[in-house]
Amino acid sequence: MGDSFTQSYNTPRASFIFRVRQAASHVTDLYSEFSRFIAPAYHHDRCERSVQMKLYSLSKREFFLTFMGFFSVLGVCALLGLSGPAMTMTVEEKASELFPNINETQLASGPFLVKTPTLSPYHHQLWLIAKIILGNSKDQSFKKSFQLSVSIEGVPTDPLNSTPLSQKPLNRTRDLMCVEDGGCAPIAVLHLSYLTHTHLIVLMRFHGLEDITAWTHVADVIFYYKTYNPSFTKLQIWVRFIFLLVAFGASCWMGHSLRRYPVSDWSLEQQWVSILLPMLILYNS
Repeated sequence: MGDSFTQSYNTPRASFIFRVRQAASHVTDLYSEFSRFIAPAYHHDRCERSVQMKLYSLSKREFFLTFMGFFSVLGVCALLGLSGPAMTMTVEEKASELFPNINETQLASGPFLVKTPTLSPYHHQLWLIAKIILGNSKDQSFKKSFQLSVSIEGVPTDPLNSTPLSQKPLNRTRDLMCVEDGGCAPIAVLHLSYLTHTHLIVLMRFHGLEDITAWTHVADVIFYYKTYNPSFTKLQIWVRFIFLLVAFGASCWMGHSLRRYPVSDWSLEQQWVSILLPMLILYNS
């Protein structure tokens, strides 16, 4: 008679599968909020339907031909790049040929007064590289720091109007690194990011390399003039011009096709393409 009874209720815990289904339901609800901005398929029928895109109504044959055309154009561009001219070109000159009466000490330290090959805007940039050739490099391995002094002067079309590109010599610290059986590493003398003259006169000195003639023999100094290949630049201009015409034609064709519909009826893809095509035209200018 004195017994008491109590009741308790425990909230059941949701299982892992139930949580996954609930998360998928939230994703589905979120997708339905944005589904009206996506171009529907041809069998959909609703009042907020956007402008139908041709891509969604292509048959299998048309879809295959479209992709085949795209990959064909991509293959032609790849073959054109492989078989076309090289991107850069290099002209080589030797100090022993430029200065026949130069001695070994001058080969090591300079000064070297050189004139670049003919340059044009199609060359874009210029790299001048020097490489010291040792007569007995197989038995020499050392590292030597020195001071590089460079003066640049452009050769104008009017001889009376000559102005140097650098008002005072440019001094930089460089390292001459030579290893056995590998020779000496090339030395970067200068790099010009844009060219304004047909020819350049460069005066360079290697301060601090005079004493290397005490333990090694300097055979020669090779100068490399590296620029962009003008043939490659012209090919690049033509390719960009062709794609400029293609992008302009695609923009006109798209604008002509969608002129009858207000912008609010365009799908999300059509709105973004209408922005990307003018940007592509500006990129290929």
